[in-house]
Amino acid sequence: MNKITIRDIATQAIIASIYVILVLLLPWISFSASIQARIAEVLLVLVFFSKKNAIGIIIGTFIANLSSPYGIIDAISGTTATLIVCIILMYTKKIWIITLLIFPPIINGIIVAGMDAYFTSTMENFFIFSLYVALGELIVVALLGIPFKLMIERIPTIKEYLK
Repeated sequence: MNKITIRDIATQAIIASIYVILVLLLPWISFSASIQARIAEVLLVLVFFSKKNAIGIIIGTFIANLSSPYGIIDAISGTTATLIVCIILMYTKKIWIITLLIFPPIINGIIVAGMDAYFTSTMENFFIFSLYVALGELIVVALLGIPFKLMIERIPTIKEYLK
């Protein structure tokens, strides 16, 4: 079994902090009622470098979502969505582009729209809002996530640090 090192803890704290900062700096697109393009979701690609990086992403999601209009419910549901996405990404490294473009948008679209429908007591907007969230997630992982992963691949020091 791998030991958890101080470096591992520091790395996950940095990842969680970056996630929180990106969400809090851009709340209008992180918690939007229309297209929710949470820039912090670009960090999902870090899971392809090491499964451990999911810890920082999940903690960051929980902390960031505490500041959402839905508070603890968003923290729990959003973190659940992130956990599911991270688990899927961990085991699909060989087809990373396909899974990155499919699973984060679908899972976040369903869970975030479901939470919103619960709070607004209106299932009629579920499908539309689900599409908006999925579209925002797709934009982030496609336009930012893929280039971000490819950039990390080309910088050996960062790639090594993320292992």
